[in-house]
Amino acid sequence: MDSFVNGPYLKLLKLNINYRYASLALGLIALLLTIGVVKNGLIKFTFMPEVDGDKIKASIHMNEGVSIDETSKVADLVLEKGLETVAEFNADRAADDGILRNIYSVVGGTIAGGGPGGGATATATNLSNISMFLTESEQRGIPAAEISNIWRNKVPELPGVDSITFQSTLVHLGANIDVLLAHQDFSALEKASDRIRAALAEYQGVSDIEDSYSRGKREIKLKLKPEARTLGITERDLARQVRAAFYGAEALRIQRGRNEIKVMVRYPDADRVSSTTLRACGSAPPREERFPFFRPPRSAKALVLPKSTELIANGSSMCRPASMPLRPALRRSLPISSRMCFPNWLRIILA
Repeated sequence: MDSFVNGPYLKLLKLNINYRYASLALGLIALLLTIGVVKNGLIKFTFMPEVDGDKIKASIHMNEGVSIDETSKVADLVLEKGLETVAEFNADRAADDGILRNIYSVVGGTIAGGGPGGGATATATNLSNISMFLTESEQRGIPAAEISNIWRNKVPELPGVDSITFQSTLVHLGANIDVLLAHQDFSALEKASDRIRAALAEYQGVSDIEDSYSRGKREIKLKLKPEARTLGITERDLARQVRAAFYGAEALRIQRGRNEIKVMVRYPDADRVSSTTLRACGSAPPREERFPFFRPPRSAKALVLPKSTELIANGSSMCRPASMPLRPALRRSLPISSRMCFPNWLRIILA
């Protein structure tokens, strides 16, 4: 160490002191050359490079309110296209040298991701995840991103689908392009989002374009009129009777072994999918009179209820023949939630 300090290092130090301006110029030149090489792209720099993984995850997000059966149909179609993609790659390979190890699919929820904070899952009828586990990259010799792109291109545009995204990298730190929009009018936000999505789709290499705007479920808002409040009807009574018609009112409980069975009274499935059935319902104020939810025309003299309407009283089921009104004794024997759709001043016709 002493020989190095007293030898080459001392000579270089004396040279820099004697020619200090030349030494400063050489240092600035080296600094400028370094900056120029980096700026011109001669030396590549990536903050977080994409690492090819051994798993491809397809995330399906349907519109809000979609049934799980519709989500399952879309998931089956996406899975079918994934298997077609695997079959194309395996066609030129040996039988024991396939690229697929296993497939795991979840309908009605999401699959927990890996890494820190990746264990959270969500449950909803409009969600589905498909994970395709591939063989090791050294064995298959095909990037997972290439398989993912072909799988994505095979999936067509499907109605009722909000977004379908594919992820094949080992580490995913979010989208490469992220645009944040803010506005007080949701319709303006929706139009702006559609325009941005259409503009991004024109660029080659941009895929999995989605937005976080949730349109939500369609709803019907019921509001009491002043005349209804004078009759003693409240919002709670209105909500309870609408819930009983479409969700069901508990009429009976049966103990069967260690299990308890609830018997619910409600409209059949065919009549609970249309909002027109709501017009056949009526509200029951405390004094036992019946009034319709919606005011019918003055010429209306009869109310035709769904064909398969049934009444359950005291555990028995009975249907009234055509053009026969309900007897007062039967009205008194039924609970309010079962009598709500039968106004006194209308003649009941069960078709």
